[in-house]
Amino acid sequence: MIDPISRIGQTYRNISRYREILSVLARHGFGDLITNLRLERYLDFSKKYFKWPQQVAHKELSRSERICLALEDLGPTFIKLGQVMSNRPDLLPEEFIVALERLQDRAPVFSSDEAIKTVERELKDSLVNLFHEFETEPVASASISQVHRAVLHSGERVAVKIQRPGLNNAIKTDVEIMYHLASLMERYLPGLEALEPMKIVEEFDNSIGKELDFTIEAYQMERFREVWKSDPRFCVPRIYSSHSSQRVLVTEWIDGIKVTHLQKLKESNIDASQIAKYGAQIILKQIFEHGFFHGDPHPGNILIRPGPVICFLDFGVVGSLSQSQKEYFISIITALVEKDSEKVARALSRISLSPVDSLPNLEKQVSEILEQYSYLPLKNLNMGELLHKFLKLITENDLRILPGFYLLLKALITIEGVGRKLDPDFDLIVHMTPFVRHMVRQRLSPKRLL
Repeated sequence: MIDPISRIGQTYRNISRYREILSVLARHGFGDLITNLRLERYLDFSKKYFKWPQQVAHKELSRSERICLALEDLGPTFIKLGQVMSNRPDLLPEEFIVALERLQDRAPVFSSDEAIKTVERELKDSLVNLFHEFETEPVASASISQVHRAVLHSGERVAVKIQRPGLNNAIKTDVEIMYHLASLMERYLPGLEALEPMKIVEEFDNSIGKELDFTIEAYQMERFREVWKSDPRFCVPRIYSSHSSQRVLVTEWIDGIKVTHLQKLKESNIDASQIAKYGAQIILKQIFEHGFFHGDPHPGNILIRPGPVICFLDFGVVGSLSQSQKEYFISIITALVEKDSEKVARALSRISLSPVDSLPNLEKQVSEILEQYSYLPLKNLNMGELLHKFLKLITENDLRILPGFYLLLKALITIEGVGRKLDPDFDLIVHMTPFVRHMVRQRLSPKRLL
């Protein structure tokens, strides 16, 4: 954990980066924030070192869209912060959540020389001893890492995920600055008590530290492989531990078709509706039976092999649920399907970390939402749309829900969206019902009641 404030402004490195951050904020129209936080007073530099831009870039865009552009300009740490905050509808207005969900995690490639140096330093051996072949041109690049294709001496084709050189120090500096900005927000911006900026940065500090350690992702992948080893419908890339470290992750190379490339699936005689069914069952089993699930099942993280076999990639974001959290969620889903506004309101109040101001008022708002679906048969009920409306309801009532709950809802919304692209008649509730019934039977078993 970084000491939040003590080292701010003590090194030239931080001062130089601070100027860069302020320049980006000013360029995107957030000069008012710089003034309100009295940043010139906390940073000992005069105006000759800091030139205000002559005009605001993309002035025609909304404030939320300009925030996304500023985060992209500020680089990996701030991009990751935006992505984390996109999972917190309890803290940000809906327009900001929608904008942050479109945040692009992209970055220019770093040189093959730097990539090779990182691999050899991390694995303590020469590249020729480690790999039979190593493609110097990366196949993918993001803010945290880039991926190269390679072949081991044993003949297996692999993907080599390599962390950006110097990333740890850059993120450390940025997080130190974030702590300082958060402390100024709490001091000078009234009305942010509920947002708790310092706590947000602290949680982000912990989460990005885990993301920078590839051994954690490797552990998550091994965990999924072990649990799903007997199910031929689902595959997780194999980890090559002898070739992996904190900053290098070598996994099995997966050849497959992107899940939303419908024409390619058709040409390969793969039934898209069957993939939708399998994909839903896999995610629901992860949630309701195992209690840990892939937290980001968007199309870019899903490849399809003949069979069909569904392959999930990138296990950097994994959600977990305790037994009680699963049961709370079951209560909400059951009440929604039954269109029982009283049960939904009670269930929401039980999972909220903050007290509900008025349970009757919450019940009334729930009832108004459910009335919109009262005459629809279950097969026509769009669960993703309904969950989105309840996320908005939660934020409007200042309910504080555990962050993992939002990750769960986002995973379900995402997988329903993918399912409907594959099969227009896809019905998430049909696939969810057996899991819900099983959980209810478990909860009412004599052993559990005793």
